[in-house]
Amino acid sequence: MISDTEKRILQCLYVFPFLTVQQVRRLLMFHSSSYASTKFRALWMKELIQRRSLPSAIRAGSVPWIYALTRSGRSYLRRSGYNLRYHPYPSEVFAVEDYDNLRHDLAVTDFLIAGYLLAKQYPAISLIEMLHDRTLRAMQQSPAVFDGWLNFLVRGGKQQCIALEYERREKDVKAFERKIMALLNFIVPNAQGKSPYETQFHTASLTISFVTPISLDYTYTLKQRIETILKVTEKVYEADVFRLLYLPPGEVDPATFLTASWLRPFTDQKMSLIAV
Repeated sequence: MISDTEKRILQCLYVFPFLTVQQVRRLLMFHSSSYASTKFRALWMKELIQRRSLPSAIRAGSVPWIYALTRSGRSYLRRSGYNLRYHPYPSEVFAVEDYDNLRHDLAVTDFLIAGYLLAKQYPAISLIEMLHDRTLRAMQQSPAVFDGWLNFLVRGGKQQCIALEYERREKDVKAFERKIMALLNFIVPNAQGKSPYETQFHTASLTISFVTPISLDYTYTLKQRIETILKVTEKVYEADVFRLLYLPPGEVDPATFLTASWLRPFTDQKMSLIAV
């Protein structure tokens, strides 16, 4: 028998490829991490989820567990009506040995959790859909694959879609230029007036948010690089699509989406990510 709380955890693992106890505690607003751990253990004993520790060079006992669905867990959700076409298999999740890649995905999850909580805390904002990096990799038939995507509805009418680009490591100029060019090719309309992005996501609404934990200086460097590329490609009119933010690693405050702290190309004025 699976309790309602355990079902909710399985549903979280449908949206996110893997989660830590702390992330589920935030998502489901549990009163304590020990309570979340108890529920994880119950699902693990029922063989609906599996776990592994993050690879790390630090001392034993300091590394958090990450949890993902088992094949039985996937089957349970499929029987409950969930479409797992783009959901990664457990072997794909746990085969990753590069700790940097796992840390990237966990940081993406922290940002998306903040978007989920934003809609819980602000009645004027509804979250219609949320997609994680791993799901988008399977979905997007494009060189420009977002790290995350959120579809918000503001005050019941205005759609605001946010794509996340999480820059955990510094890129050289050429690599970053290739990334921006791929994004521009993805979002700029073709001769028929429709962009590949609009075809894929069925909306023209988009703000691409570049988030980096490196430093504020590096955030300004990325802003300058985007400005240069927009000038060279004569696409300065696309400047309002981009926002940039320095964000230290860890839990993300949902208010981050609303505060005027985001950089925009070609202006010194800081802006919010979502206008309420």
